[in-house]
Amino acid sequence: MTQITRLLAVVLALSPGLARATTLSPGDIVVSGSGVTATGLLRVDPVTGAQTLIAPGSFGDFSLLGTGTIYALSGGSIVQVDTLSGSQRVVSSGGGLVDPSGIAVDASGQVFVSDYGALGGVGAIFEIDPSTGSQTALTSAGFFLENGGYSGTDLEITPRGDLIVLDPSHLSPNGGEIWSVDPTTGIQTNLYSDPLGAGTTYGTTGLGVAPNGDIYVSNGLQNATYVLKIDAITGETTIVGGVTVRLPGQNSDLVFTDIAILDGGTGFITGLSPSGEGVFLWDGQPEINPDGSHLSSGQFNEVQIVPVPEPSTGALCAVGSLLMALHARRPQR
Repeated sequence: MTQITRLLAVVLALSPGLARATTLSPGDIVVSGSGVTATGLLRVDPVTGAQTLIAPGSFGDFSLLGTGTIYALSGGSIVQVDTLSGSQRVVSSGGGLVDPSGIAVDASGQVFVSDYGALGGVGAIFEIDPSTGSQTALTSAGFFLENGGYSGTDLEITPRGDLIVLDPSHLSPNGGEIWSVDPTTGIQTNLYSDPLGAGTTYGTTGLGVAPNGDIYVSNGLQNATYVLKIDAITGETTIVGGVTVRLPGQNSDLVFTDIAILDGGTGFITGLSPSGEGVFLWDGQPEINPDGSHLSSGQFNEVQIVPVPEPSTGALCAVGSLLMALHARRPQR
């Protein structure tokens, strides 16, 4: 144990208000909400469901920057959380922010926040400098004004840096809409507006982006639970599944709150079902076995999966050199 590690352990032991040191690894689940023993940002083991407190508090939407930093919304402020120490720093608050509800951070650490109440009710996505807290309106009006007064939303970012906005349109029978926003120009592009009909995305609450850029949308209303995918290459929208909890003598749908997706289209959802509240494994199948169906119990708002980092150029070169060396040493026939 290094001197720094010993010192950190002593500080945490003497400061019960701080979360324990938490080391995140690729594939870990992170949720916000109330878990079994604590409320805040929590790590959930993807295999055992065991929960570890990262930082205490009341958090809504959040976004991961690698394994060491989380940017989250808390009490109308943007908070930076160090996952190792659990320490929190207010990055930005007040100013143009009125009721921020979605947050995303790109690979360089630039923070984006959506706020339907901003600019006198016009609504905006702000670009936030994480060092100074300065706020710059990237885009406003457009789909914000078409929302019908519903302020709930979610904000994600694709691997190439485009912002993806979930506009639930809760008051509209036509269902929700998915928008892409260019992070440089602020141009808004409608990706999906429920062309399947029948209110397929009415009351949508969950939005997730897979590592390959595919966008997944989960419906949040009971008795109308679907999961849809927008293909990153073709833009085609398809129903790829749903979730039904089948109990003896009755069928009841899971009420979603959020969804996070791995490569291959599997992932995790948060929500409420007759078998309990918590994090559920989602694999595209229409039914969940209520016996032991939730991986981890709790009332959770948002869920994210710690991403697997892309191999560096140096690492790829090293692997290539190793393969060439092995090939050169192979006996010639």
